Amino acid sequence: MAKQRKTKAQKIASDERKSHEQVIQSTMTFSLPPSYETQVKPSLTTSVPTQYKDLQKTLLVSAFITAFQLILFFLLKTHSITVPSVQY
Repeated sequence: MAKQRKTKAQKIASDERKSHEQVIQSTMTFSLPPSYETQVKPSLTTSVPTQYKDLQKTLLVSAFITAFQLILFFLLKTHSITVPSVQY
């Protein structure tokens, strides 16, 4: 089925809508008061303790995971525990 083309009346109505929208957008200007125009600079002192705590948590979790893997490795190597589906 062929695409229906716009009639001249539809094109004129569309142009009027677009021009009306442009007039509305150009009349709606917004400016911030002078107190809001200054930028707030983030201070480095507030982010360093947070990064230190995050790093500490990451290292602690990594250490526990590594210790668990080593303990599991030695228990499996000495046949203290066995896994039925694993043949070694």
